Amino acid sequence: MTDLTTYPLKKQYSKVRVSDCARPWHRGGSFRQFYRSLPDILGVKTLRAVAKAVADGKLKGTEVFPARMQLTIDAIGLSITLDGEIKLE
Repeated sequence: MTDLTTYPLKKQYSKVRVSDCARPWHRGGSFRQFYRSLPDILGVKTLRAVAKAVADGKLKGTEVFPARMQLTIDAIGLSITLDGEIKLE
């Protein structure tokens, strides 16, 4: 990789802010504390929407949903798609 260019991290534009990141879980902490500490990005927004729909009675909590997640890292030409399902229990 002779064409690799580096630059200072401070100059890197990012769509993710520090405030978006999770806070560390502490031994003895409750599930509620853990759940609230999750970052508000990626699948957590969906998890919270599903949890709210169950709590609001819009879902029974036993549904099965097809799910797909894609990871792409353009810099190295990586693209992976994971297919599966989410089962609410």
